[in-house]
Amino acid sequence: MALTHAHQDHAGGLRAILENFGVGRVWIGEVNNSALAKLEAPARERNVPIEYETRGKHFSLHEVQG
Repeated sequence: MALTHAHQDHAGGLRAILENFGVGRVWIGEVNNSALAKLEAPARERNVPIEYETRGKHFSLHEVQG
């Protein structure tokens, strides 16, 4: 699951996804503390790894690279 920024149309339903689906990893971009807290707690409770993305950081997921 990826959160690019903390606008409601991006972050609003992510907690429900964490609580109801099998999420393997959470990627968090530029977010404020309240949006971050709403995702960190349920992710940690479920032992879902959290990665904090920053400008210039590269990632690889299967055959996709960013």
